[in-house]
Amino acid sequence: MESLEKSDPLIGRTKLAIDKKIRNCRNKGTTPRYLFDDSNDDILIRADLVADIQEEKNIRRIIEWKEQISELLKSISWQEFEKLCGLILQINDILDCNVTRGSKDGGIDVYGWLKYPNTKRIFHEINMRVIGQGKHRSNGGEVSNAEVSEFVTDVDKLRKKQDFPLFALPSEFIDSPHPLVPIFITNGYYRRDALKTAENYGIIIWNGEQISEDLARYFNLADFVLKGRIDKEKFRNYLNQ
Repeated sequence: MESLEKSDPLIGRTKLAIDKKIRNCRNKGTTPRYLFDDSNDDILIRADLVADIQEEKNIRRIIEWKEQISELLKSISWQEFEKLCGLILQINDILDCNVTRGSKDGGIDVYGWLKYPNTKRIFHEINMRVIGQGKHRSNGGEVSNAEVSEFVTDVDKLRKKQDFPLFALPSEFIDSPHPLVPIFITNGYYRRDALKTAENYGIIIWNGEQISEDLARYFNLADFVLKGRIDKEKFRNYLNQ
């Protein structure tokens, strides 16, 4: 009886931790592997088992592809990752995406436009400039606060058009009065202080789990699959074409 009483707080903390993980997945737009049963929150069930048959297949496919993509992204070069960042922006409805002349040392790697095809008057003329920096991690490792802070500085210089390598961007993009949306993209993850810096300065951050899910969910991978696996060389050839 005493053991059961001692286990109750532990079970409660475990459930809270799991629930936080599920909510974090949803907030990031990624698919959780497990969910609590609607009829009994003491039971965890696989996410694909709470959906209808078609959705179940889709969830299983997303989870399977996401794991393969995560490993594949570790093996590509930093130049290929910058091209991948352009693809990720396109998947997220950024128009006229371009990759700048690459440099491993940072700066702006990709840029494009976010436009609202909405019939409401207020949205009709809203355009936003989108810039992105990609940071590749061959081991899927962390992005430091210093790296995010450096991007914050680059964004500020671009806004002020001061002391910035403007050759990487066309003049019409630099001189545009439209708002600037900065996005930091990695196939790894962010240190806690890097997350805080991004939040403080309005930097959107996407991690490896999020971009792997975008590719698994929205990009047609059929042309790259060989014997049930995503073929690394086919995918790299696509990025380099």
